[in-house]
Amino acid sequence: IAMEQRANIKFCVKLKKTFTETFALLKEVYEDNCLSRTQVYDWFTRFKNGWESIEDDSKSRPKTSIVTLDHPPYSPDLAPCDYFLFLKLKIAVKGTRYNNITDIEAAVTEVLNDISKQDLERSFEMLATRSQRCIDAEGAYFE
Repeated sequence: IAMEQRANIKFCVKLKKTFTETFALLKEVYEDNCLSRTQVYDWFTRFKNGWESIEDDSKSRPKTSIVTLDHPPYSPDLAPCDYFLFLKLKIAVKGTRYNNITDIEAAVTEVLNDISKQDLERSFEMLATRSQRCIDAEGAYFE
């Protein structure tokens, strides 16, 4: 009988009935066998948020449009900690104790502002070169 009531709740949502109207209709029809107010509200909210299934299982999910992107396998040769920028930041802030996040932000901002355009261009060229070497080595280790 619960499945039948869920189908009716879904029907009411599609008819743009309010929760109060939906619950009143269910109480009128099912009387003492009606789902509790909380259960009706939960299902009403699910259907209103895009759920389609009346099944009570973990497979029911709202419709989404999430696109999964493929990621390359981990390559230590391209690890961010080896990049130019991370090394510069690490050297600049290592061993310094900061009182708060604002002090850390100020120190990091100062380091970033001191990096020349030529240094940044060179770091991207090195990254491109390293990436190509990794591709050429088909992901195997290289010097």
